[in-house]
Amino acid sequence: MNKKILASALLAATMSFASNNLRVDFYGSQGAQCEYAPRFQIYNYLPTTNWTLKLYAYFSSNDGSDPTKDFKLNVDFPAQIEKVNGNVYRVVINYGWYPIGDLQTKDFGNPFSIKPSSSNRCYQPYTRNNYPYDIVLESSNGGYLSNSKHPTFNNRIGLLVDKDYVCPGFNGKKNYIHIDAEDTNPATKISSGSKKPKGVVIDDKKNPEFYYCPLRVSNMSLYQATYDYIVLKLDDECPSGSYEFVRYHDTEDNTPSNKVYGFMEPSVIQKDAKMYYCFVPAATKNGRSYPFTSTYGIFANPTASSNISKSTLHVDDEDTRNNNSWNFFNLSDDYISRIKNIISGSVDTDYRIAWMTGSSATKEAASEAKPVVAENMVNAPIAAPSGVAIKGISRTAMNVELLSEGKVEINLIGVDGHSYASITTENLQPGSHSINWNSAKVPAGRYIMSVKQNGIASGKSIILK
Repeated sequence: MNKKILASALLAATMSFASNNLRVDFYGSQGAQCEYAPRFQIYNYLPTTNWTLKLYAYFSSNDGSDPTKDFKLNVDFPAQIEKVNGNVYRVVINYGWYPIGDLQTKDFGNPFSIKPSSSNRCYQPYTRNNYPYDIVLESSNGGYLSNSKHPTFNNRIGLLVDKDYVCPGFNGKKNYIHIDAEDTNPATKISSGSKKPKGVVIDDKKNPEFYYCPLRVSNMSLYQATYDYIVLKLDDECPSGSYEFVRYHDTEDNTPSNKVYGFMEPSVIQKDAKMYYCFVPAATKNGRSYPFTSTYGIFANPTASSNISKSTLHVDDEDTRNNNSWNFFNLSDDYISRIKNIISGSVDTDYRIAWMTGSSATKEAASEAKPVVAENMVNAPIAAPSGVAIKGISRTAMNVELLSEGKVEINLIGVDGHSYASITTENLQPGSHSINWNSAKVPAGRYIMSVKQNGIASGKSIILK
């Protein structure tokens, strides 16, 4: 038996969804950094040969620029770009009556690409937590061919991540903000706590860089902790249950080199840095010990905990004629005081950063939905029924049962859409199989275990402990 095991994260994990007659496989964006160029296939597994298909591909322009001039259509079908909200757009392609032969696969390749014409511009999929390639495909009657729905808006936030972490659906590239701090006698540093905080790197010229990924939430009240915390604002409004404020950094005046890759709106990173944040007040009761999974860091100043590490980042802003400022809009004096317990400063700025380091945390918020525990799993198919059944998973093995011979591909996909492991096994015979794998680098949490055999996929929701 030939086995190929990849323990690292994949840059183009496949997500498969199905209707009664078609299966749709999405492969993410195939373009270069900041280029949006999705690819997908359709497999027809019942003897119907004609479909009316309409594709919707949602994406963001990081600076709100009109993407029409950067759009290239690679197929001979009617297409248009529509602005749907703020800096969010969608490409709509109407395939009309399109023949897909009986039991055949049609590779639609990259039907379009949007490549930035400016180095300051960046296009990326408008991702959602469990669906990293935000594409919706409709049939002739308007029904969805995938279990995705058209997105709602105004609820993205930015969470700190390790520098080497690949945000799901982002072409394998990083989102980060580089602040050009004071050049003369630079004093930017980690002033207390861990010298390697999650999501923050100080370069050799003592300039801070913030690495982050977007996460979509419906209501921050569902993610309240036992303490206050702050996240980056990435949409027109802060999600319900959180409160907007602005920190204005007067950065280095002499040849400033602020820069950003990926999402940044509504923050403005130009000669200076105008940073928009969302403040999440502590829960009055039943707050989480940490609001997100261990993948993410936040701006917070919790009390000492065995599961949470902390650091303070001191940013040395411009020394000469410093114009640092705040905008707290209509927040109460109490909220302003609590915000300044996390992010503070006058001519300089101090950020308190927290992240989870223990193996688990109380009520770890991997998802708003209740997950299914691995020892008592229930089928949760994400694609057409197939000749493979998922029996279970442990830290050492994945157990499957096959009805026919063939190649088996297993993906372990996190609730954030990130693929944490992939296993490909050739020429497995019918019957039960225990497939060994290395889980050393996979954190505890909720996942989708997706199994594909001979072109047909199925999956289960599990918790890996």
